[in-house]
Amino acid sequence: MYTQRYAKSTISCYLYWITAFIRFHNLLHPKTLDEEAVEQFLSHLANQQNVETWLQIHKLRRSMH
Repeated sequence: MYTQRYAKSTISCYLYWITAFIRFHNLLHPKTLDEEAVEQFLSHLANQQNVETWLQIHKLRRSMH
């Protein structure tokens, strides 16, 4: 992300969501998780954390690239 010249605030945001995703799945590496794991995380955010769905999807998809 640094080499692609993302803003520091963008990098911080992406790292926050990546870390939250990994912690939610008990520190498993994202490469070992499938689409169902992503759906579980997004559902958790929507149902437990009251995060709007469009925001979750946008942030998570951008951080996975």
